[in-house]
Amino acid sequence: YRANLEFLDPFVDTSKYLNPHSDLVAHLILDHQVHGHNLITRVSMEQQLGLKSDVEDRLLRYILFLDEAELAGPVKGTTDYQAWFEKQGKRDAQGRSLKDFDLKTRLFRYRLSYLIYTDSFNKMPAPARLRILREVYAFLNATDAELEQAWDIIPSRFPLSERQAIQQIVAETLPDLPDFWKQPEIK
Repeated sequence: YRANLEFLDPFVDTSKYLNPHSDLVAHLILDHQVHGHNLITRVSMEQQLGLKSDVEDRLLRYILFLDEAELAGPVKGTTDYQAWFEKQGKRDAQGRSLKDFDLKTRLFRYRLSYLIYTDSFNKMPAPARLRILREVYAFLNATDAELEQAWDIIPSRFPLSERQAIQQIVAETLPDLPDFWKQPEIK
């Protein structure tokens, strides 16, 4: 019941700190970013060393939020971080961004991580980056049967409308996309 505290005063003397807030939204972003960068680093390292593991699959599932736990309730930040963060997002022609929050049942409105725009993702060894982008594309274009069989996802939990929006956002905002992204093929 204390997951979304707005004020910490009852538990700690906040006057001793530079800021009396502990913005939950900022903490959620930090957690997502650190774990995502750790996976990206591991993919890069294993590719360079010629190692084989499941880390590419783990990164793929992570950036698609396929195993994301549902929020127990709405989350609200206590600073202007949320608005600042959303303003940093690259937007498509319809004004949508991978940095748009949901914060009601999940972290983001469009479930593909903004980490695909980072230098660490773009500087992954080309074969690994291409495989990840190809798998993201395959997921976004999967039929309901493929979602269930190949991805172990209930289609209603990741609806076609969201997958189409993600594909369009990426097509319009991510430079140097492979050719297969240029022709949407959502079934």
